[in-house]
Amino acid sequence: MRLLRFKQAFLLLLMLLLVAPNSIFAACDDAAAPRVNWSYCDKSGLDLRSVNLTKATLTGINFEAANLSHALLENADLGFSNLKGAILSGARMEKARLIAADASNADFSDALLNAAKFSRSKLNSANFKDAQISRGDFYEADLSQADFSNAILKESNFESAQLSKAHFVGAKMQNSVLKAAHLEDADFSNSQLQKAILNKADLRNTRFLQADLTKASLRDARIEQTNFSGAILKGATWNNDKHCRSRSIGVCQ
Repeated sequence: MRLLRFKQAFLLLLMLLLVAPNSIFAACDDAAAPRVNWSYCDKSGLDLRSVNLTKATLTGINFEAANLSHALLENADLGFSNLKGAILSGARMEKARLIAADASNADFSDALLNAAKFSRSKLNSANFKDAQISRGDFYEADLSQADFSNAILKESNFESAQLSKAHFVGAKMQNSVLKAAHLEDADFSNSQLQKAILNKADLRNTRFLQADLTKASLRDARIEQTNFSGAILKGATWNNDKHCRSRSIGVCQ
């Protein structure tokens, strides 16, 4: 009998320890600080400029229309959060996790987002102008009409992402993966896409004016009405597996 009671007490203690990090210790009234736990708290519309939330647990938080410009959010967990219309310009968010977050119309301009994870997030009409997002993960994210003008996106993953009417003018996207991405009416004018992978991407009506696609791969991509005027196609793999010659400009020869 004593052994049975001991086992029951042990199991109860184990369950409390497993649940505690996400419920018992989440304190919405705690001041902003590194490692704070604001899971599922309502911080909508607040002025949180330059706050330090490094490694904070912010799962499911409501930051809608909040001002987080120049905030420190490195390694913070913002999974399933509401960031609609939030201002995060100039924020430091390297290795932040925003998986399945809703950041529609959010402002990430000039932010540091290297190695940040946005997979399956809603980011339609989000502003990423001049942001640094090398090795970012946007797998299956909704980025329709998002603006990545002049952003650094080297080695980033956009596989199967929705990118229709997105702007990548002047973006640096060397070695990025856009496999099976929906890029209809997107604009990559003057962008750097050396060794980028665009296999099976939908590129109908997409603009690559003056873009550098050296050694990029467009195998099985849809390129109806795609504009490659002035684009460098040296060594690129065309949608029919043809390898473009070194002097290919605008047309794969």
